[in-house]
Amino acid sequence: MFEYEYYRHWHRWKPVDSVGEDAAHSRHEARDPYAVLAMAPCMGSRKYIASIKFQGAQIVLTMLDDNYRDYLTCRFEVRDNGKIFLSAATHRAYRGKCDSIAITEDYTFREEGTVLFEKRHFQDGVLALRTGKMDVIWNWENYPSFGDYDTLLEIRWVCNLGEI
Repeated sequence: MFEYEYYRHWHRWKPVDSVGEDAAHSRHEARDPYAVLAMAPCMGSRKYIASIKFQGAQIVLTMLDDNYRDYLTCRFEVRDNGKIFLSAATHRAYRGKCDSIAITEDYTFREEGTVLFEKRHFQDGVLALRTGKMDVIWNWENYPSFGDYDTLLEIRWVCNLGEI
């Protein structure tokens, strides 16, 4: 369904130092840093939809909007049981087609189900804070095998946000 390209690093809109699939696979197995760009077919062309950065004990998934702006960033932390846990997520809403951020929503997840929520309106400076509980079953993933990143892109944890 998705196609992937591999790089040493991804920096907002710009992949850095393309690496071949074999080199990326070696980096994955050694848990060395590398970046993956996910692409989806879109009316006969390919469109970047996400970057996934493997950074040692962290995996950072960034979903991209039509203007290649970061609209959702998810931080996964590697746990001792060989799984990864979604520990934080940030959703950004932009003002029209420009890069000016209008609203951010930050979520910090704890394994026992506590969720810290912060919503910030940049135009008027309003800040809303809330703490809640939710079932974090969808925050857990197996550490992805090389080339098998589709479950990270599903963003299943959103279904439980209604609980907070």
